[in-house]
Amino acid sequence: MRFSQAEPEKDHNGRRRSQNAQNRLSGSNTPEKKNSRLSLPTTITMLSSSALGAGIFGLPAVLKENGMIVGIILLAVGGVFSAISQYYLIKLTRVANERKEKEGLPLLTTYSELLQYSVEIK
Repeated sequence: MRFSQAEPEKDHNGRRRSQNAQNRLSGSNTPEKKNSRLSLPTTITMLSSSALGAGIFGLPAVLKENGMIVGIILLAVGGVFSAISQYYLIKLTRVANERKEKEGLPLLTTYSELLQYSVEIK
C-alpha cells in the first residue's frame, strides 16, 4: 500500500518549492522572537565589523583611482581624523558625565544619550 504525500507547492515559474522554502514562506519552524535588545559587546562587534568591512572594501578603489602614494596619504589623513574625532567623543563623554554626576543625574551610557545631552547644553 502506498501512502500519498501532499503535492509540494510550486512557485510562479511552476517549479516545486523545497520544504525549507515552504517553511520560510509560511512562517512555520521559525524560532520565536526573544528580547531583541543586544548586549554591549554584541553591539560593539557588529558596529566595528560593519565599519571595518566597508573601509576594507573601499581601500582598493581608493588606491586604484588615486594611485599608491596618494592613496596611502589619504588613508593616513583619514586615520588622523578618525583618531581626533574619537578623542573628542571621549573627552565630551567625560565632561558630560562629570556635570551629570555633580547634578546627581544618571550618567550617560549610550552614544545617543551623549548626542542628546550635547545638544541640550547651553
